[in-house]
Amino acid sequence: MYTPKTLPNFSRKGFHRLLAIGIASIGTTTGLVLPIEPANAHQKATHPEIQHVSHLDSEAPLISIRLPKSGSQKRFEGRITFDNNTKYDVTLTLARAIRLTNTPLPQKIRLTAGTKKSITINGSIQARNGFSAVGVVYSSSMGGVSTGLVNIEVKNGQFRPVKAGDFGLGDPGSAAIAVPSNTRIQKGVRGYKRFLKGGRTFGKASNAIKGGGRSSSRPSSPGQSPGLRPGSPLNRPTSETLNNQRLINWIPNIGNPQVYLGKALDQILTIFTPKAVAANAIYKGRFVFRTNDDSDIYLPAVGVGVKAVKANQSCTHNPPLASTTADGNGNFEFRINTNRSYKICYFPKNSFLKIGRQLDSELYIWESAARNTIPNARVTEQPVRHDGVFDIWYEAMAFQTSMTDAGIDPARTGNNRIRVKFPSEADECKPGPAWSCAGSSGPIRIAPEHATRHGVMSHELAHQVDNKYTLDAGIPRPAGLGGSHSFYGCYPPNLTTTGWKQGRGMIIREGWANYEMARALGSRGSSKYRNTFRPDIANTWIDSINFDTDGRDCTGVSGSHSGKWADDLGLTAAQRAYVSGLNGSESTVSTILWDFYDTRNDNSDTLHYVSPHYITNMYLKKHPTNSAKIVNERIMKDCKASINKNVTNNGQVCDDIFAQNGGTD
Repeated sequence: MYTPKTLPNFSRKGFHRLLAIGIASIGTTTGLVLPIEPANAHQKATHPEIQHVSHLDSEAPLISIRLPKSGSQKRFEGRITFDNNTKYDVTLTLARAIRLTNTPLPQKIRLTAGTKKSITINGSIQARNGFSAVGVVYSSSMGGVSTGLVNIEVKNGQFRPVKAGDFGLGDPGSAAIAVPSNTRIQKGVRGYKRFLKGGRTFGKASNAIKGGGRSSSRPSSPGQSPGLRPGSPLNRPTSETLNNQRLINWIPNIGNPQVYLGKALDQILTIFTPKAVAANAIYKGRFVFRTNDDSDIYLPAVGVGVKAVKANQSCTHNPPLASTTADGNGNFEFRINTNRSYKICYFPKNSFLKIGRQLDSELYIWESAARNTIPNARVTEQPVRHDGVFDIWYEAMAFQTSMTDAGIDPARTGNNRIRVKFPSEADECKPGPAWSCAGSSGPIRIAPEHATRHGVMSHELAHQVDNKYTLDAGIPRPAGLGGSHSFYGCYPPNLTTTGWKQGRGMIIREGWANYEMARALGSRGSSKYRNTFRPDIANTWIDSINFDTDGRDCTGVSGSHSGKWADDLGLTAAQRAYVSGLNGSESTVSTILWDFYDTRNDNSDTLHYVSPHYITNMYLKKHPTNSAKIVNERIMKDCKASINKNVTNNGQVCDDIFAQNGGTD
């Protein structure tokens, strides 16, 4: 997929181009963000199967933090290095510090292109006993954010840095323990559906547009407008698809010797295992986690997998006494029928995705202490350590819900099922430090710093949904999608020369993925694009980017084979000769789609689709693989439809929205 092919020129005729939106996640000024991608990050790939590498902050410097191997919380000394690996002179502005107090940090730091600057820091770490993280978040004058993050363990006033994910089953960090009685647990994901089948379904959404006196409230009947239907009707999802009460299959491999070893130990240890007092009863439980962003905030482990096993057996390779998945608030219950001790096992795996230290192995698992009785009250537990696993898991469940709310089943199946490796390792997604990326056959790799950069996971999942409704459906897609790109950069849609992947279709796919990330995590009624999916980071901008700002107008470089955009890409004379077609920016598609979705006025943006789900269904139904043209034409057709032409002034208001965000005739 990294082998480029010459593609036909991109036509400049027709309606305005819905030019594209950018990559993946837009981290937040409240959450920890990740290191920055080098300018040549996409020229080579260690794994040819990877089709999309997050550009995240390709125009913001890297930040690395060094802490001593151990030290006192009250006073420590460390070092921060700012590495401007971009082609721009950049000014970084401090957004916030994570659990660092009494620590003087530069409010602004200026870096010329290609330079580094290191500073010594000293101060205190404000964290309770247990595992958490410390770091800094800076916003970049070129857009996006730069973050440095270190996972730590705190015990009795002392701390030590730890490597993300460096604990396994049987390690103290993999224990599930009781939550303090005074813990404040936030609400979970409303509308979360536990069981998905993986079928290709569409919701029924109206193409009606509302304007004039706009309201910030959601339509009274999301997804529908009485008497109105889109030009191409979309079928309502079947109950079989979205409500199938199918549990995870935990039938073991009977050829696995570990199963028989477990049975043998079960017989040997029976005389040492007390009989359970309450057999064949309902166990009620709840699993929650403490976020990496704030050590005092707990969130439900929405949709987490749960099973009960005999106390003397491993959580793996053994048939469960019972199994299920948690609901939107982390609650679950099942019947346990045994006359021996048992324990509860928790794991980030359900019918949508799974997270492990490797893509197809080393699933994260936490296990409770053994019990002899089944409690009458609900038992609430938490993982001793998760290093950010549940931060990305929670975001994934919020994204899943945004899709099922729209009538879309996002689960991929078979060999294309979605599986996540966390943390990713150096050189996996691109040469250099660990990064985040998605592959066409379902894999996702997430860098450790991205666990607290909210939006990365959603963006990568949006690519997987796009893959499902194109590749899994047998719809061909041009080669050369993806490549080194930034949110406000201008790129030629037909660039397919060796080593450069901003090929035809990249702009629209990246733009839609960012839009879906915004729809899943933000609010269409907000005056600015702000987090609403998690109460602990509510009302903060995601990735310091406001979707109500205008997209970049690339008309000045449109059709040009030279100029600043080509210089920024580092194109050779031979590469420039292959460039053809209209140039566009990821930001253009992002902001155009957002303006037709949000319910707030924004200069020329005085319209929105009544249904919050229409754009999602329309995109997946029409599967635009080559360019934004098909999406743009559909929007303009809706704008001029008889039911909408009065409010859109026969499409003129829509023209103005396109122009405002960089769209051109």
